[in-house]
Amino acid sequence: MGRVAAGVFMLVLVGCLVGGDESAAPAVHTVFGLQRPKNEDVVCFRSNDVLRGKVLNDTISINTPYGLLAVPLRRCAGMSFEGEQANTETIVTVNFNRYTGIIMDRVIRFRVGESGEEMQIRKERVRQILLQQTEGESAFAAPGVSTCLFVMANGDLLTGKPDLERLTLVAGFVEVPVFLAEIDRVNLQGGERPMAFITKKTKEVLGGKLATEELTIQLDIGTPAEAIFREKFARIFVDTGNAQAAALFGEVVPDKEEASDGTAVAGGVSAAGAELKLTIPGPEKVTMRMRQIPAGTFLMGSPPGERGRDNDERLHEVTFSKPFYLGVYEVTQAQWAAVMGTHPSFFNGRQSHPVEQVSWEDCQKFIERLNTMGIGSFRLPTEAEWEYAARAGTKSAFHWGDYGDTAGEYAWFEGNSHGQTHEVGTRSPNAWGLHDMAGNVYEWCQDWMGNYRTDKQTDPRGPFSGSFRVYRGGSWYTSALFCRSALRYGSSPSTRRANLGFRLAREVE
Repeated sequence: MGRVAAGVFMLVLVGCLVGGDESAAPAVHTVFGLQRPKNEDVVCFRSNDVLRGKVLNDTISINTPYGLLAVPLRRCAGMSFEGEQANTETIVTVNFNRYTGIIMDRVIRFRVGESGEEMQIRKERVRQILLQQTEGESAFAAPGVSTCLFVMANGDLLTGKPDLERLTLVAGFVEVPVFLAEIDRVNLQGGERPMAFITKKTKEVLGGKLATEELTIQLDIGTPAEAIFREKFARIFVDTGNAQAAALFGEVVPDKEEASDGTAVAGGVSAAGAELKLTIPGPEKVTMRMRQIPAGTFLMGSPPGERGRDNDERLHEVTFSKPFYLGVYEVTQAQWAAVMGTHPSFFNGRQSHPVEQVSWEDCQKFIERLNTMGIGSFRLPTEAEWEYAARAGTKSAFHWGDYGDTAGEYAWFEGNSHGQTHEVGTRSPNAWGLHDMAGNVYEWCQDWMGNYRTDKQTDPRGPFSGSFRVYRGGSWYTSALFCRSALRYGSSPSTRRANLGFRLAREVE
C-alpha cells in the first residue's frame, strides 16, 4: 500500500480445511497481517512491546453502528484497538465475522505466561490482541451449514439467523411478502426506506421499497444483535452465509482513519446519494437515470498478489473533494438513437442493450449534442471516478468479493453471455446501485492512458496527452477475471468494437 496509517489495516486469512474435510470450516490463521499463535494469546502494545499469556475476559463488548454486541472471547480470533480515535476498533471472529466500532472494555485482564502474574491492561496501551487457535473452534461455521450472512453498510460481516420468516417489499402501492426460504440473496440501496432487489432461488428478481423496518439476528457466535434498522444493511445472503463470509472477508478501510498524531482525518466512503431521472427531449421520451456518487477517499489500483494483477495497477490514494453523478446504466441504443439519430451497434435493434461499436471520438460527439438539449452538462467519467464508483467502497478484486466464481450474478461475461450483449440492469447492482460496472460492454473513460502517479491525488484528470484513451470494466466477450475493478485497458480514440461502449458522468450543481 505504500503508506499504512493507524486505523487502516489488512485482515489476512489463510483458509485451510480441518482434517482435509471439504465440508469443514476454514480456519482464520492470521488477522491484521499477523499469525495467530497456537498455544497462547499475544498482546501487541503501541510501544511495540509484546506480552504472551492468556486473556481472562469472558466476553468483549463492542458498540457498533448497528448495536452493542457482547462477543464471547473464545469466539474471537483477534481485536484491533488502532482506530480508537476514529471509532473503528475491530473484532474479528473465528467464523470470519467482523465488527467495527468502539470496544467498551477499558481494561483487558491478562495472565502472563512465564510468571503467572495477573495484571490489568488499559486498552489505550494496546494496538492488537491475537487470540490463540483452538481445535475445532469454528466447526459450527462449516460452509455447508445453513446460515445467513448480513453485509452491513459499513462493510462489516455478520452471520446468523434472523428473527422473521419473510421480508416485505412495496412495489407501486402493493405490499409483496417474500419468504426467507424462497430467497437466495438481497441487495439493498441506502436511504431512509431503502430499495431492495431480491434474487430468489428460482433466479427471479423482485425489486421495491423495503417495508420491513428492522431485523434481530441471533449471531452464530451465540449472542443476539437486536433490532437492527434496515438502513444498516447492504446485502443479505440466505443459507450460504458461512461460505460467503469466508469469500468476502478481506481488507477493512474504516470511514475515518487515525493519523500518526492521534487525530482523526477524513477517509473512506459513504453510501451513494440521490438518484436523478432525466428525459431526453424528443418524441420517444427516452429517459436516463443517474446516481449521485459521494465525495470520499479510496485506494486506486490493486495490491500485490491479486490474481491477474498487471504492473500498471500501483496502489495510490485518491480523494474526491465533491460528489458527482454517474449513469446507473451504460448508455443504451435507444438513448444513442434519441440523441444522434443513428444505429451504430453490431447487435443493432436491441434498444435496451448498451450501445457499442462507438469510438471515444463518437462518444464526444454524442456528449456535445446531448449538452445542447438543456438537461445538463455531461461528460465521460475520469478513470479514477470510474474505479471509485465501480468499487462502491470495496477493496476486493471485484465489487462483490475476491473471487470470480459468483460473477454471473453481477456481470454478463464470456461464461453466461452466449456471445452477445444483454439488456442493461438485468444483473445485480453494486453497493451504490450501479449496474454492469463489470461486464456487458467495456466503458470508455475520459483520460489518456498513462502510468499512475505515486503521490496522493485530489480530483485527478489523468495525463495531459497520450496515444490511447482508457476503457474499463470487462465485457460479454471476456472471462470473469477481466472484470476486476482495477484492470485497465487503452486504445486509439478512433477504435470501435462490438464490446466497447460507455456511461455518462455529470457534475452535481
